[in-house]
Amino acid sequence: MSYIIYPIYIYICIAYTRNYANNININTDLDLNEIVIATGIMEIDDNFISTTTTQANLELRAPSGRQVEILQNDAEFNNNLEVTGVTDIDGTTINGNIIQTGNRNQIGDINVEGTVTVSTSNIESEIQFDDISFDDNVITTTLSDANLQLSANGAAIIYVPINDAQISTNLTAGTLNATNVTVNTSLSFEEFELSSDIQLFDNVITTTNTSSNLELRTIDSNVKLQDIIINTDNISTDTSAINITAVNKVNISSTKAIKIPTGTTAERQLEDGGIRLNTTDNLFEAFNNGKTTTFNGIYSDNRLTNITVHPTNNTLPINIEGINQGTINNTGLTIHGLTVDDVSLQGNVVSTAVTNANLDLRAKGTGSLVIDNIKINPGTITNSTATALTMNGTLYGVTKFIGPAVKIPTGTTAEQPSFTPETGMTRWNTENDVLEVWDGTTFITAAGTSASIGADEMDDLILEYTLIFG
Repeated sequence: MSYIIYPIYIYICIAYTRNYANNININTDLDLNEIVIATGIMEIDDNFISTTTTQANLELRAPSGRQVEILQNDAEFNNNLEVTGVTDIDGTTINGNIIQTGNRNQIGDINVEGTVTVSTSNIESEIQFDDISFDDNVITTTLSDANLQLSANGAAIIYVPINDAQISTNLTAGTLNATNVTVNTSLSFEEFELSSDIQLFDNVITTTNTSSNLELRTIDSNVKLQDIIINTDNISTDTSAINITAVNKVNISSTKAIKIPTGTTAERQLEDGGIRLNTTDNLFEAFNNGKTTTFNGIYSDNRLTNITVHPTNNTLPINIEGINQGTINNTGLTIHGLTVDDVSLQGNVVSTAVTNANLDLRAKGTGSLVIDNIKINPGTITNSTATALTMNGTLYGVTKFIGPAVKIPTGTTAEQPSFTPETGMTRWNTENDVLEVWDGTTFITAAGTSASIGADEMDDLILEYTLIFG
């Protein structure tokens, strides 16, 4: 506590220095330039009364039963003022702090513009600071609809050390530190941090320790997040579907497997994008755009038409309308029939599907149409082996050549086959200008054998024919 005391005038008039061993009693005025009490620690100089020893107190005392009075003038204390006894102050202006260690009886009003620090205060009636009233065990605001704000200075906190605090209406706090908080209705906060390393702010619940897990637990029931129920290692819902939405992708990290929904055909839920295991057919299936897609093969919507993988013999059975039509294995394709555009293959027959249409077998570019050892090029049929080219008809059928002529092999006698020809082999001998045929032993002319006659014999024959036939 600081007090203001304005000038105290002591008139001491002594023009020289003199030492006195005993007391000095002055009944009238005394005018001195300076008084120093040698055996003491006090000095009076100009308008100052001070101590001559560092950190020594200056004490103003009155005899027993008396008091130190400042009657008319103001008193100013620039340093601390300590009063150990009873102090009666009529009007006081305090610019600094007041430290009250003893009891204080306040009769009138006291207006404090600075800071009041009180270690213990016993107030028997109501006390009011600005718009805050203290009455018995109640702290209220005096303005209607005004908030009661509890604030600590700087980084300090509002601390309730022992007793529980119960707030029946709304509480707005900057930072709240508590051992336990029980909320009966709702709690609104800017940031909330628990001693168990959990922090809540905005719409975020997080841990405050690096790499620590955030665990949501109940004692003996489920953790429910809106319509999602979490119990140990199960996530379920009792109202609607569980939707997992990701901006980019969903990663499931595991070295084991992921289990998808299973059920019978009757238990299907035909929802677009659905995938499940059909336990009736033991097949994985998906549903989209009103159709069911089956995995582990190629299936129609009703699965009657399909190409599947045989579980044991490494083949691909082909089923049409529930009937097996063929198989694909490591040697090729085996089917009952095949139709491509207008060409039909049924059993060992290749035909056209259009009546009176030609069946064209063509090679691309300069290629040949090869059937076994027969090579067919435009206008040419070539036997690629050293054996004879044989054209057989069924039973008594014939081989018919349609056109202006048939060209047979030609050559000289020296160019006749060096191998033993087939009986009936025919060629044109360009040296003799005859058509010759192999009779099994030799080549003979196709017209048979003949002998020549002379001119005389010819004349006799003409004469005979003339006499006979006239």
